[in-house]
Amino acid sequence: MIEDEELYGTFIEEGLHDWQILQQEKGSASVAIRGSYRIPAFPDRRKVIWSMPVVRVVREEDNVTLIHWKQAESVYDQTETRGKWEIVLTLPAGGLYRVESGLECREDIRGETPAIYRGDSRFHIGVGNIFVIAGQSNASGFAHDTAYDPVDLRVHVFRNRRTWELAAHPLNDSTQAYGNTSNEIGRCGFSPFLQFAKRYADMTGLPVGLVPTSMSGQSIVRWDDRVNGDLFYNMLNRIELSGGKPRAVLWYQGCTDAVAGEAKEYYGRFRHFVESLRKSLGYEIPVFTFQLNRILTGDGGISWGMIREAQRRAALEIPCTYVLPTLDCRLADIIHNSAPANLTLGERMARHCVYHLENGPFYEAPNIKSAVVLENDEIAVEFEHVSGRLVFQLSGAEESGFYAEDDAGKVGLSKIMQGPEGGMLRIIPERRTKGRVYLSFMQDADPMGVPVMDDESFLIPLAFYRFETTKKGGETWENI
Repeated sequence: MIEDEELYGTFIEEGLHDWQILQQEKGSASVAIRGSYRIPAFPDRRKVIWSMPVVRVVREEDNVTLIHWKQAESVYDQTETRGKWEIVLTLPAGGLYRVESGLECREDIRGETPAIYRGDSRFHIGVGNIFVIAGQSNASGFAHDTAYDPVDLRVHVFRNRRTWELAAHPLNDSTQAYGNTSNEIGRCGFSPFLQFAKRYADMTGLPVGLVPTSMSGQSIVRWDDRVNGDLFYNMLNRIELSGGKPRAVLWYQGCTDAVAGEAKEYYGRFRHFVESLRKSLGYEIPVFTFQLNRILTGDGGISWGMIREAQRRAALEIPCTYVLPTLDCRLADIIHNSAPANLTLGERMARHCVYHLENGPFYEAPNIKSAVVLENDEIAVEFEHVSGRLVFQLSGAEESGFYAEDDAGKVGLSKIMQGPEGGMLRIIPERRTKGRVYLSFMQDADPMGVPVMDDESFLIPLAFYRFETTKKGGETWENI
């Protein structure tokens, strides 16, 4: 509302804020702007005989007018000197823009010659893509070492104090945060998502808005509306406050659930989270995820492998859900990705999102497709989504991240060799296998060794846990 009774003209009160990013659809975005106006009173007895709020849109970089002065579509609650107005603008994808308002008036002295008097403006408006950040500490960003990741005028953030601003680390800062779903327990630092947004903007030519909703150290039950769900409902609220329909969710969570008794529930809880989110929003929002990295203490053991397997399965079984590996990235402490690692992960996520959302160049992590125990007990492993050829630095299969077990227990693995095609590997066991054979890759809380890698995409395969092999050319053990 108007605070200074001496100030006249138009006032923008709802619908648009400085630094706001509007989600584009098919190359544009519409926004409803509402406000009030006050007719000027002149000391020399001039009188306004007609007035109308008007709005225009200017490109900030060169001051070119994109939408010329447009009259308000509705004027109401009028008195002799004031009233309210609203207008819907359709802005082209791009920016940054300045949205100006004014009060077009005709005075009794000037007759038919109109003048436009002052009005509020909104600065640095972008029409591009909005991404919601969700999960726990590695989503919030807890790296406190250094890397070069400066601000970019194209990347904005809807902060915990509920204002749109220029994005800078830490994105999940708790200054003036509202409520216990926005106050971080620890001290946030460097995350993957500023780099993600800059690279996404580079590849699409459009601004990016980030809406952080993550919180460190929290189990997935706080995202499960059947159990606790407070972080889930906070995310829905932040989406609404930030302006609406986001392009996708960027999810990085699971460390807290990598414990005995909880890891086995992770897949079902995550699937429910995705389905409930889509039901609440009314559309199939894409969800992009990272597999867990590691914890250097080894706490949780194979529960970490179980969570990674659930994350791999989710990308295979839940529509419009995607996953990337992280286990080749170094840590800043015992559990949090380092700042340089977060730059790498931001780059990966940007390329992954551009591939799936914008029909960009292919970018997927290798994923196990089949594992067959041959008559000589060699295990032939085939991966899909291999851009070049899987290569390994060490000749030992276990040193390259693989682990096998059968009905008799652990199966020691000796050599790893390349197969006849780029996505195939041959693994040599140390003994004859017995009964069912299961193969895992990077299964532990802190996997040892140097994992194999795609020599073109430079991505390691997605970690997997207890992948059941077939035998002798594809016949399953159940059919033997």
